[in-house]
Amino acid sequence: MNRRLQFPVELVHLNQRDSKLSSFTQGITPCVVLEKEDKHWLLIDSERLNSCGGKVSEFEKNLVQALDNLPF
Repeated sequence: MNRRLQFPVELVHLNQRDSKLSSFTQGITPCVVLEKEDKHWLLIDSERLNSCGGKVSEFEKNLVQALDNLPF
């Protein structure tokens, strides 16, 4: 999946978040967040992550859909 995306993906654990990301994700983890130009965008919330059922294909489908819906 990483190879098909056109940007780097970084896995960040709760104890690795900087203060901005920590503030943005407070109370909504686990989640998938995009950071672009010093702004954060929630791509996948915890409910949607759970609905993937551990399947990478479902996760990728949700991620691509969220990226397609971004306003830029």
